[in-house]
Amino acid sequence: MSVSKRERIAFVGGGNMAEALIRGLRDSGVAPASIAVAEPRAEQRRHLSKRYRVAAHAENAGAVEGATLIVLAVKPQSMREVLAELRPLIGKRQLIVSIAAGITLATIEKALGGGVHVVRVMPNTPCLLGAGMSVLAAGRAA
Repeated sequence: MSVSKRERIAFVGGGNMAEALIRGLRDSGVAPASIAVAEPRAEQRRHLSKRYRVAAHAENAGAVEGATLIVLAVKPQSMREVLAELRPLIGKRQLIVSIAAGITLATIEKALGGGVHVVRVMPNTPCLLGAGMSVLAAGRAA
């Protein structure tokens, strides 16, 4: 996969599925400087930073700053709080991809404000092994 030097991918949440996606990006040749992750757990931040050489932040704002693609990879019960925090940080030129189960496009679009480009992707568990598939749906502005 080719990612230009101007493009940055930010992961909000650094759990199992986010790590699988980061691994896939790195394995396909995406430079570590093009990837950032926000993860509240210090041990997981250190792991992601050391293993994949990506920028790992304790705060969401540090990861999403300058990102062209933002992957929402948090637990569904945390999504409302995360979206409220991200709303002032999200611009109309960014693409938001949610992999959170049970969170609708309408919920994300409403929480982030109108005109935001949102795509919902539902990867399956074999993605953790690099052998899965995903279903996606685009929001109104995507």
